[in-house]
Amino acid sequence: DATAGMVALHNGQSLNNGMLRINAQNGTVGMISSDKSVSQNNGNINMTFTGNTNTSQIMGMYADSSAIAINNGTIDGDSVAENGGTMVGMQAQIINQEATPNPVEPTNLVNSDSGDIILKATANNGVTVSKSLVGMGTYLEQDFLDGEKLIRRAGYVDMTNSGDIDISFNINGTGAYGTDSGTFMDGTGGFIGMRADANTTAKNAGNIKVAVNSVNAGSVTNAHAAMVSVHGGSIQNT
Repeated sequence: DATAGMVALHNGQSLNNGMLRINAQNGTVGMISSDKSVSQNNGNINMTFTGNTNTSQIMGMYADSSAIAINNGTIDGDSVAENGGTMVGMQAQIINQEATPNPVEPTNLVNSDSGDIILKATANNGVTVSKSLVGMGTYLEQDFLDGEKLIRRAGYVDMTNSGDIDISFNINGTGAYGTDSGTFMDGTGGFIGMRADANTTAKNAGNIKVAVNSVNAGSVTNAHAAMVSVHGGSIQNT
């Protein structure tokens, strides 16, 4: 836990042409890019999510502070634990920056036309699972929401999907979906293709599939969407 496969900082560069495997409960990322760095995945980032608390989280690729993360390959993840937690394919964090950020130098998340993001979770017979799955997402640092930091210091993000995002939640037998990790309706959970938080422009020019697979799927409501806007984020489907 709390590790990264590849890290690019301060105008750095990282390139994955092979396989990065993640098997973790919390705080683990395949590729990190920060401070105007560039990370690019041409291979595979494979995630096995074993976290079972509401705050557990793992990510395939992460970027902040005018960095760029590009997926030309495959990011796939399977959640194998019960209870809560969040798994994200590609994430940008909107953090407090030392100087007022320039909107023309945003952080960029790109799932290219050859990129695939495939995430799934399963609720087995008799088990209630509260997992959240997000294909591509931006998240505003909590201190902004708590009023402890000036929102004018929050960075900007451009997020684009030109490839395929496939999110699925599978219910077996009497399994069920729970909301202990946060709810879709208040912007803190659910099964989401693209999630755009404040200062984010999100564009989908590819394919997004979000599915709940069960004979009782009709009982899972207000839990999933292809694209979601939170705190004034902008979403566009082309």
